[in-house]
Order: sequence, then structure tokens, then C-alpha cells
Amino acid sequence: MGVVGRAGLAAGLACVAALAWGKQDALRDEVPETGSNIARVAMTWPVTIDATYAQLAPDERDLVRGDYVKLGANDEPAYPMYGMFPVLTEMQRIRMGTTDDGRVALIVRVDAQGNPHGFAVLKAPDISVAKAFGFVLMHTTFKPASCGGQACDSDYVFRYDFAHRKPSNFIAVNWERPLWADLVAKQPGL
Repeated sequence: MGVVGRAGLAAGLACVAALAWGKQDALRDEVPETGSNIARVAMTWPVTIDATYAQLAPDERDLVRGDYVKLGANDEPAYPMYGMFPVLTEMQRIRMGTTDDGRVALIVRVDAQGNPHGFAVLKAPDISVAKAFGFVLMHTTFKPASCGGQACDSDYVFRYDFAHRKPSNFIAVNWERPLWADLVAKQPGL
């Protein structure tokens, strides 16, 4: 498959992924990059990040409920009391302090009053990242889950896949071949 074919395949997969995730809400950096007035997107989330569970659109609630296999038709999962914005803001600060990329998957045990009581790490690029993300979730107040109309103990599932973005002025260097070797090759008189 040629370069054009691979590019077409990649574009097609990106379109399929966008359709599968639907709309994405974004958390932007507080300060724009040097030379710009536009704050970059720091993190994306599949539902509105500043909405509580009750404020989510019905399709967004269905997306959140999709992580829970045993929910009844009238049951609701635990969800951060004030929406995802405060949680994601703290996690963005942690993420920027690490160089690791990867998927984080945590499960937090939430009681019927909305208080977290522990978390389990299912996947993380580094144990320090898992502990830091767990610390944020353990200091979050949750809307308790609803089981048959009554508040109940449950788990809250947190999954995020992140990768560090390179700044727009980043120059990729091939460390196997010195940078000056490219300059010499282009200018034989040197």
C-alpha cells in the first residue's frame, strides 16, 4: 500500500473514530502558546465537561451508562457531583508534569452518600500517574448511584487515553543520525 493509500486509510479510521465517539467536549489550556492568542485543547472528553449528571443530554447519559453492564433501566451510575471540569482540570496539571503517555483506567468505590472509599488501578502508564489520578478521584465528591430509586454503593469508572502534544515549534531530531549530518549532506562544500 502506497503513502496515499495509507493516508486515505488513516483518514477513514479517524472519521470512523469520530463517529463512534460522537461529539467531544474540550478542556483548554489556561494560557495560550507563545505567539498565539488561541488556547490549545488540553484534554477532550466525550460528554459536556461542566455539566452534572442531571444536566447531561440523554445521549450523553447513555454514553456514561455504557461503562456499567449491570445498570437497570431506571438506575444511575455514580458521577462527579460538579461535573468533570474540576476533575479534568486537576488531571491536566498532573498529566503535564509527566512524560509518560498511555491509557489510565481506574475504578473508584463510592458509597451511598457520594464519598469515595478506595480505588483500583486497571491500567496506567506509570504507578505514580495512577496514584496521582486516584488521589484526585479520592478527593472528589460524587453524586451517589441510584439503584431502584434509592442511593446505593457503587463503582465509578474513569478511563482516559492521553498523549503529550509537541509544541508547535518542536523540531523532531533523528538521534541515530546527528542533525549536522543532514546539513552537510545538503551543502557538499562544508
